Amino acid sequence: MKKTITLTVMLFIVLAFTKAQTTYVLDDFESGAVSFTTEVHVNPADNMLQAVVDNHVVAGLNTSTKVWKWTRQDAATDQQWAGFWANLVTAIPAGYTSIEVKFLRTNATSQLRIKCVGAITKEFSSVNTATKTNEWETIVFDLIGNGIQDITQISLFPDYYTPIDVAAISYIDEIKIVYDPSIVPPPAPTSEILFDNSANNRFRDQSWSPKATAPSTLVLEHWQGAGLPDGDKFPVVTSPVKAGANALKLQWISAVGGDWSILLAGDSWKSIDVSTMDNLKFWVNSPVTLSKSALPKLFLEAHSGNPKITGKIQMSNYLTVDIAANTWTEVVIPLADFWAADATFAAKNVIKGVFFQQNATDNVEHTLYMDEFTFNEVSSTVLMDFGDPGASNISASPWNNVTNELTTKAATALNDNLGNSTGYSLTTTGNFQMGYNTSGTTAPAGDAAALGFPATATKDNFYIGINWGSPAANILLASFDISGLDPSKYYSFSIFGSRAGVSDIRSALYTITGNASTGKTATLNASNNTSNVASIIDIMPTAAGVISFSIAPNADNNNGNKFAYLGAIKMLRSDVPTVLTGLANQTKNGLNGVYYNNGYLRLNDYTGMVKVYSVDGRLIKEANAIFGYLQVNIQKGAYVINTEIGTTKLVVN
Repeated sequence: MKKTITLTVMLFIVLAFTKAQTTYVLDDFESGAVSFTTEVHVNPADNMLQAVVDNHVVAGLNTSTKVWKWTRQDAATDQQWAGFWANLVTAIPAGYTSIEVKFLRTNATSQLRIKCVGAITKEFSSVNTATKTNEWETIVFDLIGNGIQDITQISLFPDYYTPIDVAAISYIDEIKIVYDPSIVPPPAPTSEILFDNSANNRFRDQSWSPKATAPSTLVLEHWQGAGLPDGDKFPVVTSPVKAGANALKLQWISAVGGDWSILLAGDSWKSIDVSTMDNLKFWVNSPVTLSKSALPKLFLEAHSGNPKITGKIQMSNYLTVDIAANTWTEVVIPLADFWAADATFAAKNVIKGVFFQQNATDNVEHTLYMDEFTFNEVSSTVLMDFGDPGASNISASPWNNVTNELTTKAATALNDNLGNSTGYSLTTTGNFQMGYNTSGTTAPAGDAAALGFPATATKDNFYIGINWGSPAANILLASFDISGLDPSKYYSFSIFGSRAGVSDIRSALYTITGNASTGKTATLNASNNTSNVASIIDIMPTAAGVISFSIAPNADNNNGNKFAYLGAIKMLRSDVPTVLTGLANQTKNGLNGVYYNNGYLRLNDYTGMVKVYSVDGRLIKEANAIFGYLQVNIQKGAYVINTEIGTTKLVVN
């Protein structure tokens, strides 16, 4: 579908976008001074001389009068990073795509490197290396690819090379901040590595400890050499390892009156955006059986923000049993638990790493090896088969076989539909009848088949009823909790139950509750059911990340024993409600006829904030539409368009 955009409206759009974000020169030094900052901080102070001088090579791509000169004064081999840092007079907001710098070197080795400080702090090299001598060339630094946002401070290293050239002289000119609307930021990753291997087999450089306070102790390494006092780094071992070349070694004594803590950070001290992630996973191993009660506390630290740390949680809460000797055990911690521990923490997009801290003061030395730390985004789908653990009724992975029909049985850890750990856990809180019903349909059809429920999931059930079970019991209400969920997300449930070969009504009333505003019910008659599915949508968990499920006989259940069944559930998570606001009844700037054409989303005459989501809940674009136009690059597929006046689905063909 195409529509003609009038020249006047298009001009307004172009000007609006230009005003909001456009390429500009941060400084060209033509004033004879450095103007983008109030003070240049040379670092180290004695290693560089800097001054704005006349351009001695007025040729090629640079015919300006003034340039910035940098002269190395010290040849210390460990200070290739010598240069400057400066706070910007005007911060550079997120959304710019690159920084371009005109660069001239007088030798054949010097390279230009940058460090940006802001919402994301990162030091990185240029896209292109310097190749010319005594000739101007443009050096480009990729902001989008390095995830740089909201720059408040810049550092440049004008002679970043080893071995250092004692006579190195470099010139910088026209620092340009580039906005290229044709560049689309890459999609957010679904996983981020915090640690898999250390570059050094003795210590992890990207770590830090304030050292233990006596009488507690913490074994640390010094970066300059083994056995040196006053170390502050995480020890590293080459055995045992879960994968790769090495693993971390945490060795401590926690004593009354003492304290210890240590930070594990990512490679290059990178900022990690976990705002769309769901859990932190890592592996632990102990040389002896280690009581989980002796494990430390954990919290996350951010590069910036107030507060900079999350609330503290107990590692022991994420292990069901003690750690067996010489056995690698996976720990999965829902990030929602960190957020719930301190609701004021908001710096989820600039996580530096994880802190371990003293917990139980047992005055005993413990050793814990740790490896393979990752932040992960869980798939939006979790599949659950309730019933008999017998081989003929077990559903193949990625289905989770839930067999804890009694409160005395252990919780079930739930994986997603890709087989990955989610950090979710299902715990029975009110008994079902002991044992399982295995007389459901073996030929799922209709909605049940369309949702992918296999016969192994549809033929067995948890169930409730009067005067049944062994020993006989009256159970007319059963329940379970699913924990570890994200309180800010919406969860929807497709529920199936089946009992073949009967002629009465065996209907169930399913009730799902989360926070105070999202409790809902649905009913389903299991008698001879092969296709019907009950749906409950848009449940938000409690602040603690819990959704509660219960089953009771429905009012129309006429079975003498009031049997009711639960066979399978498909749970889907989303960032936005599944129930979309109907756009036909919007009276202000109605959004009927939303469509996409040639790089623009068209929303009638709407002006205001727009959020574009993929169908799996990933935020694609967040920006203001102007007179119904939003510039965005999207591919073929389905999207959810959320505005201040309504929400709709969009299919791009």
